[in-house]
Amino acid sequence: MRIVDDLAATVAALKAAGVSFRNEIISGPGGKQVLLEDGVGNVVELFEPSRMA
Repeated sequence: MRIVDDLAATVAALKAAGVSFRNEIISGPGGKQVLLEDGVGNVVELFEPSRMA
C-alpha cells in the first residue's frame, strides 16, 4: 500500500503515463483507494485517508 495526499491527481498522472488500473477510485468511511498493476504485474494499492475537519 502507498499512502498519497491527493488520490485523484495521482491517478490522473499515472493514467496519463500509461499505468493500468484494476478499478476506479472507491470511497469509504476510512478514505479512498484504487488498485493498479506495476510493470511486472504486481498489484499496488493507492490510499488517501479521510481527513478529519
